[in-house]
Amino acid sequence: MTTRSTADTIARFNEAFRRRDPGPWPPSSTTTA
Repeated sequence: MTTRSTADTIARFNEAFRRRDPGPWPPSSTTTA
């Protein structure tokens, strides 16, 4: 597992989560799923 893959997965998850329910969610600055 590479850091690049992890970052990509997190970015995708964050984007999908924000698209589903744009609530009290910080910008893509957060890297915690």
